[in-house]
Amino acid sequence: MPSISVLPAYPVPGKSCRLTATATAGGNAVRVWCTNAPPGSRLRKQLDDSQAGRLVVEPSAESGRPFEFTPDEGGGYVLLLEELQRGSGFGGGYEGDPRGAPSEEILESATATVYVATAVSCRLGFSQDTATLRLFVAGANIIATTKDQHGAVTPAIELAAQATAKARSAAESPNVRAALAELIGAATTALGSPGDVIAGLIGKYEGHRVRDSLHANADAANAVSDASYASLSSIAGQREALAKLREGLGRHIRNVDPDAQQPVTGSANYHANISWSAVPIEALAASGDPNDLMVVIADTWRAYDAHRSSSTAHSSRDLNNAPVSLPPLLNLHRRFLEQLASTTPATPPTDHSALALLANAAGFKDS
Repeated sequence: MPSISVLPAYPVPGKSCRLTATATAGGNAVRVWCTNAPPGSRLRKQLDDSQAGRLVVEPSAESGRPFEFTPDEGGGYVLLLEELQRGSGFGGGYEGDPRGAPSEEILESATATVYVATAVSCRLGFSQDTATLRLFVAGANIIATTKDQHGAVTPAIELAAQATAKARSAAESPNVRAALAELIGAATTALGSPGDVIAGLIGKYEGHRVRDSLHANADAANAVSDASYASLSSIAGQREALAKLREGLGRHIRNVDPDAQQPVTGSANYHANISWSAVPIEALAASGDPNDLMVVIADTWRAYDAHRSSSTAHSSRDLNNAPVSLPPLLNLHRRFLEQLASTTPATPPTDHSALALLANAAGFKDS
């Protein structure tokens, strides 16, 4: 059956690409039709307006010879490929004789989809300390793009002109840059299952809080009820479970007994010392916005992992209840938040060590 290849492999809207149709059944040409195209594209409008089932993209491409195609919208362009055997005819008996037209036989046909990359973005960080993650996706994958071929280098973290010093430092930190690189080539694994991440964290937290061997006293008061596991395939269920986990985890870390007459920090004695750097960021709360939810999941993972790893709060690190590694997108959110939350942040190679420290620990801003 005829086939088609694309160069670059994942074109972007507004930039010309090269399509090469190849005959495989002995033909010498391929006719290329478009049978469906992304909403908003020129070809889709022509298909809708004409009510035709197909439109010619290339009437007769010589097999193996590329032709130019310039998509104007991201998405999938569904093509019908007809392999042709074209001849010169016998020449006709007189000038203009229609029998002299080149002969044409359709040998085989096949369908193919050319994916044009689509740019997407989301927010990293919270409040004023934010940056924008920009990606191109094609088919099921996050792809790497270049300035020469695609017009932009992605995946990329973009900072607004008024970005805070903390956000700039987080965007440039080595751990964040490494996490950004892990997105390239990731498919649905980039997101993973947020519900499974939350349920896994609840299970690990429940195992951790009652371990007598690690705590001065096991925590029997800050259980996260089984009801929190319900409906974690929905945003509403994930938001509810996160709220309960963050409440229980925060009280556990701060030595709070919710049943005490005054349920304040230090009303219980679970830990010899409080791991303050592990407390969930109070300014964060999951809303109905999936972007917010990703940030809160990442912070909850960050807080729990930092707490169970603290040998200051515990007699030793809790190796039995380490959380499962985060999928790439959540890991990037986590790394960005780690840098924001730290009072001793790692200094990026492009920043001043004094500025990173003053911005995170003392609230200094650019002036």
